Amino acid sequence: MIQINKSAGWALAFGSLMVSPAFADGADKMYDYREGYIDEIEIIGDATFPNGETFAVFEMFDMQMRFYVPQDAVYVMMGADNPVISQQIPFEGGWVSTAAPGQERWSNCPGAPISDHNGQMRGVYGDLVWTNTRLENNDLYFSLQIGHCDDPVEDWAFNNPSKNASPIDEAKEICGNESDLYLRALGCSDIIANPDATPQDVSWAHWSRAYVRCGDAPQSDIVADLMSAVRLDPLEWQDYYQRVSGYRGPMDGQMNYQLHGAVTRFASKGCR
Repeated sequence: MIQINKSAGWALAFGSLMVSPAFADGADKMYDYREGYIDEIEIIGDATFPNGETFAVFEMFDMQMRFYVPQDAVYVMMGADNPVISQQIPFEGGWVSTAAPGQERWSNCPGAPISDHNGQMRGVYGDLVWTNTRLENNDLYFSLQIGHCDDPVEDWAFNNPSKNASPIDEAKEICGNESDLYLRALGCSDIIANPDATPQDVSWAHWSRAYVRCGDAPQSDIVADLMSAVRLDPLEWQDYYQRVSGYRGPMDGQMNYQLHGAVTRFASKGCR
């Protein structure tokens, strides 16, 4: 199995990767742990390292992310007794941001950029762990953990939202996935107003409503939504804005002027 240590693993080998046709194709909608829609992940090809290790290459086009996943995790025998599925074996790989410099959702990693398989330098990257979690009605479900730079991987996305949708589940689906941005914002408002929503649900809904209205609604409304999200879960948003908007204040779960400044910068850049 490939090592994901940056000094000896996948990152150093990117410069000499070659792409070959994928053995399968497909796309899955991906959701975060709150069941909010993130983006669709799609397999686009295979990459072979000079040492013979091979990876399936996935993209999230809206998120501008590329993922290098061991082929053994992706091209599996569809049987419930396959240990890759039944034992939920984790597979280690890596990801890079494909966004243009200055447009990344995450802060640049310290040190030199790495080269992706096309020879393009990428300043934002991290490790990943892909785990197939179950087979149901011939559908394969999986989870995706990612890290940023040298940070350890953490739960990030999965392709199996809840089946028995309650009203709040339906609102989450609309807030995270509706193509009509007006209806999507209404779904976020429904979560905010729902007495059964957790503080984390409401925090995410405020951020999502700001995101889908960014550039259309007055900036004061966008900042108000973003700050409402922050007040409900300051520590999580400190981590988020540290990655996307240059927050450099303490990671203490407390409101401060640095956090407000990071939120304002995020809104002024079109919530990117």
